[in-house]
Amino acid sequence: MAGPQQFRLDQFIRRSLDARHDPREVIADPHVRYFGAELGERTLVPGDTAILAETNFEAWLGQPVISMA
Repeated sequence: MAGPQQFRLDQFIRRSLDARHDPREVIADPHVRYFGAELGERTLVPGDTAILAETNFEAWLGQPVISMA
């Protein structure tokens, strides 16, 4: 996913939970491993040639969830 805004992973998860009124707390640990790798500040950011969507995160969160069941 890539849109016009950048967030740290903990911010992304925290905002997603907040939008769903999920009370779980997000605690960031810069040394925790993600699939075995320690991530840098820009590890999951798309490269310079990425095509970014115009939809911002708040608009994306506001979309209804479609059940595949």
